Amino acid sequence: PVSAAQAWQCAAPNSVIENLYGPTEATIAISHYRWDPGLDASRFPNGIVPIGDIFLTHKGCVIDPELRPLDVGLEGELCLAGPQVAQCYLNDPVRTRERFLKISGMGGSIWYRTGDLVRQDPDSKCFYYLGRLDDQVQICGFRVELQEVDAALRRAAGTDIALSVAWPLHGGRADAIYGFVSAAESHDATSILEDCAKTLPTYMIPKEIFLIAEIPRNSNGKLDRGALAKTLEARINARPKSP
Repeated sequence: PVSAAQAWQCAAPNSVIENLYGPTEATIAISHYRWDPGLDASRFPNGIVPIGDIFLTHKGCVIDPELRPLDVGLEGELCLAGPQVAQCYLNDPVRTRERFLKISGMGGSIWYRTGDLVRQDPDSKCFYYLGRLDDQVQICGFRVELQEVDAALRRAAGTDIALSVAWPLHGGRADAIYGFVSAAESHDATSILEDCAKTLPTYMIPKEIFLIAEIPRNSNGKLDRGALAKTLEARINARPKSP
């Protein structure tokens, strides 16, 4: 989050902050962005520090759902190629076919589909991170990127530890969105919800805000939306049923 970079820069004003990005399939890191405290960070989508520039000798390509390359400036899925990008999953041809491919018009390179939604700046060529494709859901017929709701929750609660969950899911569609915020004395569910309503369209406003002691993390240390969905389901099912 932008707020984390700002807090670090404030605590260590003479430090240089480099944001590294890359999935394991690209040998951990394949792009970088050097934080500039003088820039207007409000222009970064969803309050997230950019992915930045792909390393020299490597390539990034943005594709649409039909696996066609998109013009610079349009949002789509980030694909990666280059000498440090894997060519397959060992002894797993099914997953290999899903994630590794050749892109029409992009030569004979094998590209890895990251599942990350990005947009490339037409001027600087910098890649901006927009969210995960598997975090996109349909609410009331509208496409919703949960990262946008996450950003609204973080702003409203004044914290980096907040996450949204779409539930219940039916094949990429959900009835509503719920918000989870790591509890603190200064947090109030009602005020958080009111602040979200000021910046989000009606269909994206969380139906309910939960203040919990700690948001679960996965084995990689990232906030675990899937685990929260199970927590939400248990909470909803435990409520008394209306007669």
